[in-house]
Amino acid sequence: MRKIAVIIAAALMAASCNADERHARDAAENFLKAYYAMDYAIAEEYCTMDFVGVIEESIEGLSSLPESISEKMKEAAVATSFEIVSVTVSEDETSAVVDYLLSAPGLGKPAEKRLRLLLEGGTALVDAVE
Repeated sequence: MRKIAVIIAAALMAASCNADERHARDAAENFLKAYYAMDYAIAEEYCTMDFVGVIEESIEGLSSLPESISEKMKEAAVATSFEIVSVTVSEDETSAVVDYLLSAPGLGKPAEKRLRLLLEGGTALVDAVE
């Protein structure tokens, strides 16, 4: 009987980790799609309130750029892509790290990038981009 309880507990823990990993991957993918498409309002939906502030500061800086530079940035955004390489959930299941490769015009080879997410109540929110 005790062996069955241990097996059930292990299965429940594995299912929880898989769910957290799936939530982190989904949030990261949705954030990255919106962010690199320069759809910051949608990207902010996948962020902590603290990180929303960081994005809003970036938007303010972009709005002061000349129109020609802004247009070139939009063109580059269309040609930008990413690939999620790994998702690692912390042992205490409160955070996750998502590593991804960013391909963009002018980069040459893909750049290794990282997102940090906070996990709570079945949701994952981006808290930092490295």
